[in-house]
Amino acid sequence: MRKRASSRAFPQRGAFVIQVSGEDVFELFLIRENLEGLAACLAAEKMTESDLETLESCIKGFKEPYGKREIQRYAREDFKFHETIIRLSHARRLTNLSPPFTITFVSFGSRPWAFRTG
Repeated sequence: MRKRASSRAFPQRGAFVIQVSGEDVFELFLIRENLEGLAACLAAEKMTESDLETLESCIKGFKEPYGKREIQRYAREDFKFHETIIRLSHARRLTNLSPPFTITFVSFGSRPWAFRTG
């Protein structure tokens, strides 16, 4: 993706994509959808009460920033939720594969915001 988009690295925060094409977004969502779908199935098979509480906490984390239209905070909560699902899969190789394909897309209404790869 670096060949097709400008990116900027920030120490301790990751790399942020400045510009992506529609094709890039489609590809990344397709990859993420499949990896996270697999992670969710694996996590569901091994889910403990504590894991369920962790997921519920992540979901509750969306409400306030969404209502207040706090885009960056919402994006952090979204990232946390998706990373939690992958972590709860307890699939080491899947967990190792997912970071290059992580993209967070935040949209409020018809206004798209923030692409982030980690």
